[in-house]
Amino acid sequence: MNGQYGIEFEMIKKVHERIGNGKYFTHCGDGSISGCDNGEHGIEYKTKILDSTKWHVVKRFLNRCKTATVNRSTGLHIHYGIHDKPERDERVELMEKLELLAQFIVRHQDIIFSLVPKSRRNNRYAKSMKPLVGDSCTRCDGDGNCECGCEEDCDCDCDCGCTCNESILEKWSSSRYYWINIQNVPMHQNAHIEVRLHSGTLSYIKTKYWHDLMYKFLQFGYYHPFVHFKSLHDMLDGLDIDKVQQLHWFQRRDMFNSGQVVNGSDTEVE
Repeated sequence: MNGQYGIEFEMIKKVHERIGNGKYFTHCGDGSISGCDNGEHGIEYKTKILDSTKWHVVKRFLNRCKTATVNRSTGLHIHYGIHDKPERDERVELMEKLELLAQFIVRHQDIIFSLVPKSRRNNRYAKSMKPLVGDSCTRCDGDGNCECGCEEDCDCDCDCGCTCNESILEKWSSSRYYWINIQNVPMHQNAHIEVRLHSGTLSYIKTKYWHDLMYKFLQFGYYHPFVHFKSLHDMLDGLDIDKVQQLHWFQRRDMFNSGQVVNGSDTEVE
């Protein structure tokens, strides 16, 4: 990790309301966002590449989002810079480390998933990574039959084709819709890992705490892939998350996993 990051905020707002700063943000429509009323549109705001000195830019932007809203169809995506385009030998080492990182992520996926609403767990835009590890196939029923029932060479847009003989890395890089996406890593300048799991939010605190947690989680897993944290408490201590942020994560875990039908158990509360 090189300390650089970029954030995508998905939200619903009236399209004529300008809230982004062109120096640091771009925006476009997002057809995956539902629940818009008349005059509203799903919008995705993307920061340009930022570093640790630019959090005031993010905070100022979110303070200007007072009329925007989020719902269960919106998400928060954070991109973490890895490196400049690596040389050939460095790429080989990087691919080996990513294979181990995938296994580290899968071992701790249930802990991380406990920190987000149920609607964010294994949805089509933030898929579980567990099928990447072990003998299970990400696209077939185990006998080479496509899970959607179509022919392997059809023209639909599903993930057709059996992956039983593919490596973890081949499976992982085959789709950008795993909750952690590495499609921009292997060959790209300014390569980055994208974390797609968090629900849409306009809260600076939630955004900053999620960034900090996932940065330390990925950084730790990249360099210490064989560690296995047994609980959320163990993981937060092992990642050196401060006590204020730890309290935030314990509260979210309890809210989203209480077993009760409570406001917020299925989606984000702002």
